[in-house]
Amino acid sequence: MVNTFITDVLGWQSEERGLFGHPNAFYGTVEQQGHLTLHLHLLLWVANAMSPQEIRDKVMGPTSHFRRRLIRYLESCHQAELFNGTMASAIERKEKVKAPQSDLGSDSKPTVIHSEYQSPTHTFAAGPPPMCTDVECKKTCTACVRLARWTSRYKKEVNDLLVRSNVHDHHHSRNGSRFPRDVFTVSGVDENGHVNMRHMEPMMNTVNPLLTYVSRCNTDVTSLLSGTAVKAVVSYVSDYISKLSLKLYQMFASVYHVFDKEADTIGGDIKEREQARHMMRKMVNSMSAKIEIGSPMASMYVLGHPDHYPSHTYEIFPWRSYIMFVCMFWTQQAEAIVKFEDDDDEAEERVPIGRQDGKFVAASGVDDYRFRPVVYSHVSLYEWIQCADRRARTKQE
Repeated sequence: MVNTFITDVLGWQSEERGLFGHPNAFYGTVEQQGHLTLHLHLLLWVANAMSPQEIRDKVMGPTSHFRRRLIRYLESCHQAELFNGTMASAIERKEKVKAPQSDLGSDSKPTVIHSEYQSPTHTFAAGPPPMCTDVECKKTCTACVRLARWTSRYKKEVNDLLVRSNVHDHHHSRNGSRFPRDVFTVSGVDENGHVNMRHMEPMMNTVNPLLTYVSRCNTDVTSLLSGTAVKAVVSYVSDYISKLSLKLYQMFASVYHVFDKEADTIGGDIKEREQARHMMRKMVNSMSAKIEIGSPMASMYVLGHPDHYPSHTYEIFPWRSYIMFVCMFWTQQAEAIVKFEDDDDEAEERVPIGRQDGKFVAASGVDDYRFRPVVYSHVSLYEWIQCADRRARTKQE
């Protein structure tokens, strides 16, 4: 499903334009939610896109032509409202739809208003009919009428999907989720160059209606227009493949559960040291059980499906080793690093040591660059990390 989304929706390695333009690169990671459902976070780089600073300079320029085109493009990428109606009216229509009696059991007797209704989250998306090719058509031919009917059904289904899966009912005061959002009736640019997109529903994130229609579930689409946002989201998404699945609220819940269960132990006659060890062991065991991955994630690995989807290959850069080596030539900086890194096991470079011809040989990435051949003396460190490949020489060589 992820590969289909990347190729057919984003248009990767396709001559056709993708949903957001011609993609230049992407990086996505898979994570399981609290209910173990797998979901994807993906960053997309659009070809020929300007940097945030370049966009800001043009937006703040004397002409408004670029500003209008930028807002038009962004509004085509995402929105924070329903089609032809408010959230309140859409929720009211949803509440009127009752499930058939067979779905609720013999004891329940609901009022069936739409007996043929099916939740769009349980159905597949219907593709549009062929478009009319007559340039002189007055929009009254059979093809145009069918397309108009499909468009009407498409908007109704998108509204239904958004009401069912994209409306948040919690606020900032409860769990820091920053709801409700600020409402903007018109897209525009303020005096600081910040782009404020039209946002009519305070309890919704920005979504792409077509993506909502084809995915039939909760989605969130955001355009990153500042360097700070880009760095934050890149760190947030790329951290998924290395972080533990145990959330902070799960840790506190485990600690509370152990304290509540061991209330008698706290006031017992056990020595304080043994009591502390007993409590810590209980907490660690409780947390360890929650760190285990769920069956959907385990099945994904067993089936050989990846937990991340990159468009390019990446090289690991142990930058701390290089910085520490450079700082050794400045006494003050070196002393500061030593004091700061005294208790950090990862501060020093870990050098693999092998044995060759009866001698111990160290393999240091810093030394590889320092003592590179003269022919590569003009190569920068960035290019060296990007292109250099260390291989063992065979006896024939």
